[in-house]
Amino acid sequence: MSEIILTCYELAASCLPSAIVATAFLRRARRRPQLRELAGMAFFIAYIAAVLHITGAGTLPGGMRRGMQHLDQCNFIPFLNGTDPLQCLLNAALFVPFGCFLAEAFIKNASAPSDRRAATPAKRPANRHERDVAYLVKATLAGFAFSLAIETSQLLTNRVFDVDDLIMNALGAGVGCAIMLTDTRVRQSNFRRETALTNAEPEMSSEIIKLAGITAAVFLGRLLFFDEMGAAAIIFGF
Repeated sequence: MSEIILTCYELAASCLPSAIVATAFLRRARRRPQLRELAGMAFFIAYIAAVLHITGAGTLPGGMRRGMQHLDQCNFIPFLNGTDPLQCLLNAALFVPFGCFLAEAFIKNASAPSDRRAATPAKRPANRHERDVAYLVKATLAGFAFSLAIETSQLLTNRVFDVDDLIMNALGAGVGCAIMLTDTRVRQSNFRRETALTNAEPEMSSEIIKLAGITAAVFLGRLLFFDEMGAAAIIFGF
């Protein structure tokens, strides 16, 4: 029972701020959200919270109790001590869904009509290859940035910053994006139809901003409000 209470506290600290941010995005859209959209947003919030739990992302209350890790104990040289294939695979696999979510956001943006795109000066349309490469680069960089935030926060705990995790996480995000883009192309080919996705320019969209805002809210919620040791002391009485 005590473990359940601690887990619920962690989920509340991580997810409640992001739920507020997600609600703000939905209200800004000024339309009634579809059930599928709500379910997808809830799943994304749960996924980000799970990633932070699995990776042991640091928190400010924890850092105040334990102090920061010394930088000389961190690994900044890629694969300095060799590689553990299974660990590398797990680190990459953890961020594959992140890349899939990003690719889906890119696709929604490219497929939907955009008044802002029409108002801008005409540019040479990006072909499929150029556009997909741009999406892959953006997804990999986003995975790198998210992983960097996690690895940096771990300096507040007894865990260390490891550039190997950073590389594999970013690679996993790129792989996830590639899987989603490939799946979209296959489905388009099967139905023998083209959409606005074909020649759309890669750009920042409301969907990407929404994912970034929710990710930041989950991360900051855990960073600021989750005090594992303090809660454990109250729950377990030590």
